[in-house]
Order: sequence, then C-alpha cells, then structure tokens
Amino acid sequence: LVGAGAGLANARGSLGGGSNAAQRTTLMDMQPELLPPSTAPAVVGLVNATACLIKADQPMYYAACPEEGNNKKVVEENGKWYCEATQKTYDTCRRRYILRMKIQDKSGAGWVNVFHEQACEMLGMDAEALHAIREADPAKYERAVKRAQFGDWHLKLKAKTEEYQGESRRRLTVLQCAKPDYAAEAKHLLGLIQAIRA
Repeated sequence: LVGAGAGLANARGSLGGGSNAAQRTTLMDMQPELLPPSTAPAVVGLVNATACLIKADQPMYYAACPEEGNNKKVVEENGKWYCEATQKTYDTCRRRYILRMKIQDKSGAGWVNVFHEQACEMLGMDAEALHAIREADPAKYERAVKRAQFGDWHLKLKAKTEEYQGESRRRLTVLQCAKPDYAAEAKHLLGLIQAIRA
C-alpha cells in the first residue's frame, strides 16, 4: 500500500486544487462508525489506496446512447438500440463503465463506485475494448479485470450517507484518480518531518 495523500497535485493539474481544496484523509475517516444523517452534505477527501478487489462477474458497463453528451441507457431491440430519453433508435451504442471495486489504505477498506472516465484509467482500457474481449474470450476478459487489481492510486473520493429501505449506508464515489507520484510524496513526508522538528 502507498502512504496517504501523495502525488495528486501533479496529475492533470491538482485533484485537490481550487479554493475548496480537498484535504488528505483516510477511508476510515470517510466511513465513520456513527454515520452522519442523509441530509448532511457530502464530504470530499484525498485518499491513497490500493484497488484490492474487482469482481469480474459484476455488470462492468452499460450500453449508452451514441449521441455526444447523452449518456442515457439504451435497450437493444432487433439488432438496433433504442433510447427512451431521445425517443430514437440507433444502429450502434457506446459502452460506458459503471462498476464497484474494493479499495484499501492503511486505515481499512471500503467499496467505491467508479464511473467511466476514472474506470478507463484504472482498468487501462475503455469499455468498448473490454466488451470486445469479453465477447471473444471470457477467460481473457477475467484476466484483464484481474490485472487492474492491486494497483496503487491517488483518489479524490466523495462520501455521502444514503437511506435505503430504512437503513443508512455510506456511499463512496471516485471523482478523480491518478497514479502515484512518489517524488511528491517524499516531499510531503519531508515537510511533515520538518514540521515536527520545528
């Protein structure tokens, strides 16, 4: 596992940048034992974690409308794809990721929801490519999913309490991801050491 909080600032700009910059935190802090109410605002934080489990038998992606800017689900009908949102039928569709994976940091573990752009990064291919592998060779598909496990990531996460059938649950969503920047982490740790000695 990697240490908490490294390298996020150097991946495609700052993942925690802006006037409301997210703070370094841990999975345990984002999933407290005493959950805040569902009316409480979402919490955003930066976590360094390892993708420790991705179930290949889950629905990894869905068929989306091929029109640019429309990510609504389409349904296959007689070899065509129908979109209820546009009331149109299309010859093709676009496949977009929506999946869950288990991640772990030094404080514990948790399940996170990962959407298309972040999943493309974390799986190393887009959903169309993964779908093609699945259709051609299911065993190769499982290997492709497993290869994405045990990768280290700097993640910007959103945590929100949700009510489901009268039960409160903590929902974690990956907002942004980046590979570790070990030079940035070393600089951060050096700063912590210097602050302790001061």
